[in-house]
Amino acid sequence: EAGDCIRWSSSVSSHTIQEDGSIKLTIAHEDGSTSVEGGFDLLVAAEGRYSDTRSRALGTPLTTFGDVCNFRILVPNTQPNGMPWPAELGHGLFDDLQLIYNETPSVDNLAADSALRADAEFTDVVLRSSPRVGIMRIPASKFKAEVGESLYIFGNFAIPCGKDVPAGAKTAEAMHCLFTPAAGEAALTPEGAFVREILTTNAESLHWSRFQDIPVQFSDESGQVLMLGDAAHAFCPSLGQGATTSIEDACLAASELIGALRQGKAAALDKLGLVGELRSAIARIGERQAERVATIRDISTQ
Repeated sequence: EAGDCIRWSSSVSSHTIQEDGSIKLTIAHEDGSTSVEGGFDLLVAAEGRYSDTRSRALGTPLTTFGDVCNFRILVPNTQPNGMPWPAELGHGLFDDLQLIYNETPSVDNLAADSALRADAEFTDVVLRSSPRVGIMRIPASKFKAEVGESLYIFGNFAIPCGKDVPAGAKTAEAMHCLFTPAAGEAALTPEGAFVREILTTNAESLHWSRFQDIPVQFSDESGQVLMLGDAAHAFCPSLGQGATTSIEDACLAASELIGALRQGKAAALDKLGLVGELRSAIARIGERQAERVATIRDISTQ
């Protein structure tokens, strides 16, 4: 068990590599206080796309943006009105990942006096794409009794190249239009109607981002700061490979780091020698994984 090794409600706000090669951390705590601790040999950055550790170690990464946006939200697994699903539907309309596309969004599904009709970014770019949504059931939490079953919903559509997500496209009106087929209500499946209702009523709560990627980088110049997952290689989610490659990173890192420590102890290396083994292991992680994730990143962007 990890036991006291885990620090809850704390984060690393800064780090420095000392002359003897050890790492000193400034740790921010939930109550607003900070503490300084040193003597560490390895710092792992696994805090995602906007990793502060990576930015401190390597500078802000160069970001390449795509012409597609992504939105997401987590909602209770209930009917849109908050009522439980009928018993005959069991867990509801969704279980494993399901993708829903609207290949025929139409300006005709906007009110005649809608301002979106005069919004060229919406009519000429957003509506000319094929908006899609992915939805899956998330089981109830095993750790917090108050957290019941949820539905994770994500989706995307085209946006003007080089620009932010148009403000008009983030509205309830836009969501209703984007996920209504050209043929109207009669063409909606129960799943499609559910998605449209959830996105429309929760439009202001959606989390938005643009498709983007950053250069692949697994370590800093010191060789003692290891980046994993999105901190090392964030890329577009179009293939759903972000979590997969993050798990691969973790498994590969565990194998290399454990092997380095065992080899060092077997050779009776001193602390400096063990740190050298760790640095070599970190370099191998990058050598083994960088080309693979770069290829996945490039395919995801196509």
